[in-house]
Amino acid sequence: MQGEAYRSYLRGLLASRSGELKDAVREYERVIQLDGDAMAVYRDLTLAYWQLGEPEKSLQAAEKLGSVSEKNIDNQMFLGGFYLMAGKTAEARAAWEKALVLDPDNETALVYLAACSAGDDPQKAVEYWQQFVTREPASAEGYYQFAIACEKLGKLEKAREAFSKVISLRPESIEAYISIAQIYEKEGKFVAAVQQYERSLQLDPQNMTLLMYVGGLYYRLKNYAASEEIFLRAQKINPDDSAVSLWLGLLAEGRKDWAVAARYFEQVSRHEKNVSVLTRLSYYYSMLKNNDKALACLEKVVELEPDNAQANYLLGLANYDLKKYRDAEKNFMRALELKPVFEEVYFNLGILYERWKKFPRAIEYFNKAIALNPKNATALNYLGYSYADRNMNLEEADSLIRRALELDPENGAFIDSLGWLLYRKGRYEESERELQRAVEKVSDPVVWEHLGDVRMALNNTSNAWDAYLKALDLDPQSRSLKKKINKVRKLVLPKTLQRKALKRAVGNLIQISSLKAHVTVTGRHNVASVSSLGTLQYRRPAEWRLELLGSFLAPRIVFLQNKDEFNVYPRALDSDISPLSRQVFDGIKNYLNASILEEFDDETVSSKVSGDLFYYYAGDKSMLIDSTSGTVRRYKVDDQLTVSFKKHVLNEGLYLPSEIEVLLPGKKIRVNVTLRNVVINETMAENTFDAVKP
Repeated sequence: MQGEAYRSYLRGLLASRSGELKDAVREYERVIQLDGDAMAVYRDLTLAYWQLGEPEKSLQAAEKLGSVSEKNIDNQMFLGGFYLMAGKTAEARAAWEKALVLDPDNETALVYLAACSAGDDPQKAVEYWQQFVTREPASAEGYYQFAIACEKLGKLEKAREAFSKVISLRPESIEAYISIAQIYEKEGKFVAAVQQYERSLQLDPQNMTLLMYVGGLYYRLKNYAASEEIFLRAQKINPDDSAVSLWLGLLAEGRKDWAVAARYFEQVSRHEKNVSVLTRLSYYYSMLKNNDKALACLEKVVELEPDNAQANYLLGLANYDLKKYRDAEKNFMRALELKPVFEEVYFNLGILYERWKKFPRAIEYFNKAIALNPKNATALNYLGYSYADRNMNLEEADSLIRRALELDPENGAFIDSLGWLLYRKGRYEESERELQRAVEKVSDPVVWEHLGDVRMALNNTSNAWDAYLKALDLDPQSRSLKKKINKVRKLVLPKTLQRKALKRAVGNLIQISSLKAHVTVTGRHNVASVSSLGTLQYRRPAEWRLELLGSFLAPRIVFLQNKDEFNVYPRALDSDISPLSRQVFDGIKNYLNASILEEFDDETVSSKVSGDLFYYYAGDKSMLIDSTSGTVRRYKVDDQLTVSFKKHVLNEGLYLPSEIEVLLPGKKIRVNVTLRNVVINETMAENTFDAVKP
């Protein structure tokens, strides 16, 4: 380009820089007229036309540039960029491919081609990035883009290898760890994915987005402890984050920690009045028996969405729990206005009217619920049981209950309803069989009470007593149960129930074949006090060994009962052991093997009952048993000896005292034996109860 053509080109450049694009175009066109081979001017003309908003002329200039400079690398690179900007992806790729042919080592062309191909030709993108990383093996970014292209093409193993290469080149690349984790997730390898996410968190422990995702992933994997640990970390970073509080609340809900769940959802509700949050919070309050707060939450829900049928229904349930039956009725009716086909509302209206002593209306709504869903087993059973409980419409009750059982044959509540119906029909033996099945499936005081009632009808008073006691364990405040238990006590000869309690206590003790325990023995004689640590070993029926330890935990005194022989070691102390003291040791042994209880299992033994306590009297001996647990509380021999068994605890399902107190009033002696680390029913060495060698 020379002479006038060059001067026109310079004027065009100056005009372009001054924003006088039309003047610039005029000068560039003049250059072409003067010098048709001036390639450089076509680039400027292409851009000038584009800036003027004349894309067709711009593309024509670009085509001309391509035709006159096919072997010019710079122009081909320019055309690639221009065509990409103009949305001509194929033309852009063609220009860069020409550049790459002209210069096979042109990494910029490779990168552009790879990026350009990623959208519509991922296979090509993979090939270009493969070429790039082959030439630039130290490029972490190249491997990263190569990995992304492989992943997009579905080559997950190759993508994972490439991301791993990125980490080896740039260990701080959190994106690579996350990408590997995401690949593992796609493959369903969630444990491996979590490991990669955890490594990402080591690099960026304050990353809230990552913490939230990982916590959620642990939750989906049911690793709730790990999920909670992650969300607690997030909470420390941002204590006011509602999403974190929501997750922690859900985790607390999963372990039924309703108080903690409520506390977290209270935090959420302070930041946002969300219907779902308030509804869930009301549920937590109801589980905490805080019905007032549950009601307040649901009232807010209805304020937010007054035409929400579900919200009105839940508000009705809350009012029902508070025995606000009129308000509950209003809420349920509003729910039906909004959603006429609402099976649960009809059913709960039935329950409401039944409790409200409006049984005819209850029948109406139970039947509506059943009409909407003839397979609503709960509604079928509820109406059937209600009939049976009122001793009315028994044949209809029979049909309803049996339909419920066809739908759910192993439902304990439904089996109870059938048993109670049979009781109402006077079919007591069949009733007892069904009720026995029911108590094996559900732990419900009403079911146990029903079983007691049918056993009373069968004159099986002792077993009725058992059933009533189990019902009372489940519902200690029940007045009806207490009345029935008192009635049983009056109707049965005193020795019958007392013998039942006695045999229960015997049954508890005879299951102990052996016992080992650490003991602390403290005693007082007049004003003198002693204390010693020791060990107690017992083997049924009559072998025991008590070692009182001295200095350095070596045995100081050993009391040994081997079958019929009782000895004290050192032997020099044997003469100091009084007959009464031997009686104490015999008493404890005979307690463990239950033989002292057998002394009271005789028709000549008198007894009395005070509440749950049974007193037995046999000559100068007496015994006290707690019938609720079947445990001996006291054994007494006239005024000479009193042995009290205290603080019973369950050990392998058996009640054992953790403290034994011995009083010898005439000798002014008090001895306390505290048992710790008790182990029962383990095999003992054969020589445990052999005589102690000097």
